Amino acid sequence: MLLATTSAAPAAASDVEDQASPRRAVPDYDARADPGADAGDVLLWVPRILASPLYLVSEYVLRRPIGWLISTIEQSGFARALLDFFTLEERTGGFAPAGLLDYGFRVSGGFYVFFDDVGFEGHEIRLFASTGGYDWISATLADRYRLSEHAEISIRAHVVRRSDWLFGGIGWQTAESDRSRYQSDRQELTAVLEAEPYRASRLVVTAGVRRVEIDRGTCCGDPALADLVRDGRASIPPGYGGYFAYLQRIDLAFDTRRPLPHAGHGIRIEGHVEHAFALADPVASRWARYGGAIAGYLDVTGEHRVLGLALYASFVDPLGTREVPFTELTVLGGKAPMRGYLEGRLSGRSAAAATLDYRWPIWVWLDGTFFVAAGNVFGPQLEDFAWDRLRISFGGGLRTNGRPDHSFDVMLALGSEPIVTGAALTSVRLFIGTSRGF
Repeated sequence: MLLATTSAAPAAASDVEDQASPRRAVPDYDARADPGADAGDVLLWVPRILASPLYLVSEYVLRRPIGWLISTIEQSGFARALLDFFTLEERTGGFAPAGLLDYGFRVSGGFYVFFDDVGFEGHEIRLFASTGGYDWISATLADRYRLSEHAEISIRAHVVRRSDWLFGGIGWQTAESDRSRYQSDRQELTAVLEAEPYRASRLVVTAGVRRVEIDRGTCCGDPALADLVRDGRASIPPGYGGYFAYLQRIDLAFDTRRPLPHAGHGIRIEGHVEHAFALADPVASRWARYGGAIAGYLDVTGEHRVLGLALYASFVDPLGTREVPFTELTVLGGKAPMRGYLEGRLSGRSAAAATLDYRWPIWVWLDGTFFVAAGNVFGPQLEDFAWDRLRISFGGGLRTNGRPDHSFDVMLALGSEPIVTGAALTSVRLFIGTSRGF
């Protein structure tokens, strides 16, 4: 009996092994079949390799370090304490520091203050003030009244004294060696009507007065314009003595884009026209500024990774016997297209530019951007325009995407000489700071 039982055990184990099911395949948990590689997948490696430097910068130089820094600040409670300190009760007003480093101009610092529903619902006050020394002072005050959800009217006062303004000459052929500096005292008082009738479309009607005085100023190793004129090394630009003018302007933009969280694709068509005249001699000294832009935007992933192409043109013409003041000429650089140049470096009677840019989200309130542009300033009505007279500008940076009245920007950009003279990169612009949108 014992022998029989013992001999039967191996047979039972063998039967179990024979009846065991074969090893099953690993399930397809994501429910996506492998389509295999085709010619399109192979060709995609070319743009992937070309774009890899941009990806590495975006991922490992910008997104991950910034994400770590922001997470650390949030976990420490510093951000919450800072917000509680600078924000008034019920969030009807607040305060934020402001500063500006635009390499080639003086460094400045200041503050931005906003109040909502002051005295009654719909009454808003905005103040932006900064200084870079006793001869560098700027302040803008806006008293706004909400007429409806999409319309408002405001009274704005703007005063600025800066002794570091840049004048780079007039026309397409100016060089970096033509740079000089001057001081400008400028005061404006305007009434403004703003409306947003459709999505991001906008209508702005402005009327008011502007007073400008020009004096000697220096900065950053550049000679003073007044000294060059005195020594006969430069001619006096038109309007150098200053003027007191009345102005009226209309800005109109049709924009099909919608705010977050909608996709960022759409088109934008905008135009502006301004008429101004010197109150001391309204017949002889008057001018008109006009121009516009057309742009298209494609959200390549539907997640606000937006590729944009914009074409821009601007003109200014005298309507009397006197020339247009040089401080009223159309410009490229600064906030205008061709951002690789300082404001005032490129001035002319007309301007044309094309910009291709890419913008993508880096953090909840922060976007990254790269751009490349081609353009220049020219004589009246683009009469001396030529393709080989264009300049090239390119760069990139960061920009907050929150409150439009007050944003923080970081940008590094370059600019070249005209193509016909070799397109050497002679302009470098580093911008770090806050900017106002009112």
